[in-house]
Amino acid sequence: MKRFLPCFVLAASLLSVSFAQPGVHSPTFEVASIKLGVPEKDGTAARCTGGPGTRDPLTFRCPCKSVGFLARYAFNVSLSRLDGPSWINEACYDLAAKLPPGATRDDVPLMVQNLLAERFHLAEHHETRTLPAYTLVVVPGEPKLKPSAIQPAFPGPSARKPPSGPPWALSIADGGYYRLTATNMDLKSLAGVLEGILGSLVVDETGLTGNYEFRLNYLPPGAPGNLDLSDERGFPVTDISSALQPQLGLQLKLQKRSQDVVVIDHLDKAPTEN
Repeated sequence: MKRFLPCFVLAASLLSVSFAQPGVHSPTFEVASIKLGVPEKDGTAARCTGGPGTRDPLTFRCPCKSVGFLARYAFNVSLSRLDGPSWINEACYDLAAKLPPGATRDDVPLMVQNLLAERFHLAEHHETRTLPAYTLVVVPGEPKLKPSAIQPAFPGPSARKPPSGPPWALSIADGGYYRLTATNMDLKSLAGVLEGILGSLVVDETGLTGNYEFRLNYLPPGAPGNLDLSDERGFPVTDISSALQPQLGLQLKLQKRSQDVVVIDHLDKAPTEN
């Protein structure tokens, strides 16, 4: 299987007007290189790696990511909540940065904000807009989620050793469809992954706590709707909204919500030199 990077997104709630310029108290990378990247021929992309909480806490790398991706990561917004120029997702860049000792995971998005301001002269403001959003709920009587066998708090003899890799991964299965494989994932994180795939806010209202292990096979947005595919378990492979109920016993309900939108006022097409 081929690994590719999901677009991580989290909801933002603070309405403010600001310009993303490095400040005295705003965290920045010690050293950062950003240069034009080369996309993979099959359209997949490597995962961003490193940073606080990983095996390489003082290094952060994002290979072949568009300025749009970096901006969404920096401001924790989904595709629908970033209003920018049409070319923002065209070219991709390789980002490699060194973090200062003591940096936290929450510092990294702010460092990317400051990097975009410094190298692309990014300026932005925030607006509240009413946009489509999804609510993730449990289908009554149909939860199909298996609790994770990984129990970090009180590991008994039957508990599996926590894996060295991430608790979930996105990949392309041999049948050509996409697969989300989770070994230790909570529903809030699942909502974040769904938000990245769908490009709209997804709010977890399942009421389910704890972490789960599951496999979700689906067709990516934009795939032809007349494909007759089934996975190895016999489930039809459909768009991700339709795949949730038969495979996981979950459902997405569409509604409209007031949301924070990042509006880009200025952004250079190319970064200044390293």
